Amino acid sequence: MLLRMINVQSEFSFLNALEPFCLISAAYLGSQEMMEAVKRDNETIKEQVPKLTFYYDTTDGWCPKAYYEDMKKDFPEGDIRLCEKKNTSCIYPLFFTRSPTWKLTG
Repeated sequence: MLLRMINVQSEFSFLNALEPFCLISAAYLGSQEMMEAVKRDNETIKEQVPKLTFYYDTTDGWCPKAYYEDMKKDFPEGDIRLCEKKNTSCIYPLFFTRSPTWKLTG
């Protein structure tokens, strides 16, 4: 919904993304994430699992299918889904469509 309200062409530009401040900020945020997010917070997940849905994609190199399998094993009561559609990202349609058409298993 937010993306529909923003005129992407006039608000954002690829050249703006190449500004030194933007590049430095992106590198800093990435490094912080790599240092801080090193271990899954099982305690918080356990407390909030009824409110959460986890989506995993079979083609996601950052998050292999083994992570999905571990979550299913550790939180069998959770809503943990695996996108099995080929040649597309499963998560992308969540933000840009209202009716998902990809196959999820869970």
